[in-house]
Amino acid sequence: TVVCILVQLLASYKIRNAIKQPLDIMLHVCGKLAKGNFRVNTAPSTRKDEFGDVHRGLYNMTISVGKLLNSFSHTTEQIAAASQQLNSSSMESANTATSVAESVSEAAAIVVQQQTAVNDGTNGVSAITNAVDGIKLQAQEISANAGQAANKAAAGNKVVGDSVSQIQNVEATVRTTAEL
Repeated sequence: TVVCILVQLLASYKIRNAIKQPLDIMLHVCGKLAKGNFRVNTAPSTRKDEFGDVHRGLYNMTISVGKLLNSFSHTTEQIAAASQQLNSSSMESANTATSVAESVSEAAAIVVQQQTAVNDGTNGVSAITNAVDGIKLQAQEISANAGQAANKAAAGNKVVGDSVSQIQNVEATVRTTAEL
């Protein structure tokens, strides 16, 4: 009987560790993600059970979010370069703003796709869902900024068109004056 109890204790300890260890790893990763740290260095699980599936889903979501943040960083650098060009020429600024607005709109569409993929893969992990909701709010802000950029680009195009029209009117007046 004592041997059976010892065997049961040993078996329960091993089962507890087999469940607790992957959960501890995933909770640690979720904690970092909830704090905004998307550079979590974990390897995908090699387990063939549900814990392995959830861990691989968490790993893949972390990689996807990291790539998405790199994309945002790259887009931000492009926007900074475009703002320097805005000072050089009003025509160049209108074209650049349109390009940036399209890039930001594409990035917002990617964010929405990533949001859907993350929600499908992490239904069981509520801490990750909170982090993804924060990303969704950022995407909405980016989308709003993209609309504003497009409106400013359209206004810039109109100003350039009006300027060209005025220059043409001045040119016609000068020609008429020269003919006299």
